[in-house]
Amino acid sequence: MFNKPYTRWLLLFLGVNLVGAGVAVALWFAGNESAAVWTDALTSVVAAGVLGIGLRMLWEFTLVRVLAGAFVLRLAAGLTLVYFFTDYKQLAIAVLGTLGMGATFIVGLWLIRLALWPAVPVFGVARTVIDEAVRMRIVVAFVVLLAVMVPILPLTLDRQQLLSYRIQFFLQWSLSLVSFFLSLLTVFLGCWTITSEIKQKVIFLTMTKPVGRFQYLIGKWLGVVLINLLLVAVSGGGIYTFAKVLQRGKDMGPIDRSAVDNQVLSARDRIEPKPTKDYDLNQLFNEKLAKLRREQPDVYGKEGEPLPPDKAQEIANQVRAQWHAMGPGDSRGYLFTDLSRAKNFGDTLQLQFKPKYATAPPDRMVRMAMRVNGVPYPVPPLADNNVHVLPIPTDVLDKDGNLLVEMQNINPVDPMATFPGTITFSPGDGLGLYYTVDTFGANLARGMAMLWIRLSFLATLALMAGTFLGFPVACLVSLTVYFPSAASAFLSESLSYYGSSPSENLAWWDYLTAIVTRFGSFLADGKVWDATKMIIGMIGRAFVWVIPSFSAYSPAPLIADGLLIPYKLLYSAALHVGLISGGACVLVAYLVFRGRELAKITV
Repeated sequence: MFNKPYTRWLLLFLGVNLVGAGVAVALWFAGNESAAVWTDALTSVVAAGVLGIGLRMLWEFTLVRVLAGAFVLRLAAGLTLVYFFTDYKQLAIAVLGTLGMGATFIVGLWLIRLALWPAVPVFGVARTVIDEAVRMRIVVAFVVLLAVMVPILPLTLDRQQLLSYRIQFFLQWSLSLVSFFLSLLTVFLGCWTITSEIKQKVIFLTMTKPVGRFQYLIGKWLGVVLINLLLVAVSGGGIYTFAKVLQRGKDMGPIDRSAVDNQVLSARDRIEPKPTKDYDLNQLFNEKLAKLRREQPDVYGKEGEPLPPDKAQEIANQVRAQWHAMGPGDSRGYLFTDLSRAKNFGDTLQLQFKPKYATAPPDRMVRMAMRVNGVPYPVPPLADNNVHVLPIPTDVLDKDGNLLVEMQNINPVDPMATFPGTITFSPGDGLGLYYTVDTFGANLARGMAMLWIRLSFLATLALMAGTFLGFPVACLVSLTVYFPSAASAFLSESLSYYGSSPSENLAWWDYLTAIVTRFGSFLADGKVWDATKMIIGMIGRAFVWVIPSFSAYSPAPLIADGLLIPYKLLYSAALHVGLISGGACVLVAYLVFRGRELAKITV
C-alpha cells in the first residue's frame, strides 16, 4: 500500500500543513494575529491543492479519506479565525457554509446507502442509481454549484439597500435557482440512468436476474428521488442558515428590523375585510339590481327572472368597489375577524392597503384619518397609488380577536383643507390584513417539500421518456414539459387573450357551443387566420391543461414575501402533481417498458 508515489504525496501533504501551522503559531505568539491568520489561510490553499492530487489518485485508501476529513475540520477552524480576527467575516461565513453543505451531502449520501442496504431488488436498483450519480460529472457539477451558490449569494447583495429587501432577494433567487438547477439535474439523471444502460447493454444483465420490470422502474425512481430529497434538504438547510445570519445584521433601523422579523422571515396569512353591520352589501346589491332591471330589462331581466351568473358577478364587483371608495368626508368601516391566534406568533399585525385618488392632488399625497377598535391611529401623508404597510399591535384586538379599522377621507390636521377627491382601494389586493400564523423555518420546510414533490414528478417524466427514447430526445421531451409547467400561469393568461376564444367561466356545453359558433362565423366571414389562431389557442390551452401547473405550487414567491404555505396547498401539490400526473407517467412508462424487448435468456 505504501508505494513511493503514495509516500511522497503523504510527506508533502503533512509537511505543508506542519510548516504552515508552525509559522502561523509563531506569528500568533509574536502578537501578529492578522499575519498568523493569513499565513494559515495560504497554507490551507496550498494543502488543498496537494490534497486534491491525492484524492484523485488514491481515494480508495482509507487513510486518504481520513486525512481529507481532518483537513476539512482544520480548514473550518482556520476560517473561524478569519471570522474573528479579520474584516472578511462574510467571506469566512460563505466558505464555511460551502464546506458545511458539502460535508452534509456526503454524510447524507452515506446514510441513504445505509438505508438501502437490505437485499431487496428495488433497493439494489436504487443503490445503482446513486452510484451512477456520484460518478457522473454533470451531477457532481450541480452539487458543487449548489454548495457554492447558496453561501456566496449573500455576498452579492447591495449593502446600501434595506436589509428586508436584501433578505427577500436572497430568498427569491436562492429558491428559484435551487429549483431550476435541481430540475435540470433530475431530467438529466432520470433520462441517463435508463438510456445509458440500454445503450451499453448493461440492462441485459439486470433483466436476466430476478428483477421485474416494474421493480426496475420503481428502483430507478427511488434512487433519483432520494438524491433529490438529500439535495433539497441540504439546500433548504443552507438557505435557512444564511437567512438567519442575514437577520442578525446590525445595519438596520427599527422599521427595517420590524419588516425583517414580522414581514419577511415569517409565515403570514392574509384576511379580507368584512363590512360592518351598518353597511349591508346584500341590500346594496338588491337595490342596484332593481335599478338596473328598471333601466335595462333586456340585459338584466325582469323582476323574478333568474340573473345570469356573469351579470351577478358584475353587480357584486360594483357593490364591493363602492364599499372600497370614500368621497370627501365619507368614512368606511372594515372588520377583520378570527385573529386570536395572531398573538401567539408576534406582537404586530400588518395592515396593507393601496389608496388611490381618481385625480391626485398636486403633491400626490393621500391624507386620511383612521381609528383602530375605536382608538385613533396616526396616519402620516401617504404616496398616492402606492402600497403602504401600517404595523398594528396585537394588544388592540378585542377579546374575540376582532379588529375594526375605520377610515375617513379627511385631512386630520386641517379638515377644511380636505382634498375634494374620492379615495379608492382595489377590492381584493387593495386592502387586507396580514398576521403571523407560523414560523419561518416550518414554512420553509413546507416549501422545500413542495419543491421535492415537483422534482418527484420530473423524475417519473424523465424515466418515462427514457424507456423508449434516446438520451438527447428524452431530455428534450422532458424539458418541453418542464418549462411550460414552470410558466403555466403566464401561458394560461396569455392564451386567454389569444385566438378570440369564449370565456372559460361558461358551462362546458355552452363553452363548446360558443367555440363551434365562433369558429363557423370566422370561416363564413373569410377570416381564415382568425380561425387558425383559434385552433392554435385551443391546442395551447389543452396542453397547459394536461401538464401540471408548477406555477401554482411555486414556493419561492410565497417564502420571499413571508406568506404562509398552507398544508392544504402542500396536499394539493402531492395529489395533482405527485399522484395524478406522476402516476400517469409511471403507468405509461410501465406499459411501454413491459412491451419492449430488451434481453432474452438463451439456452
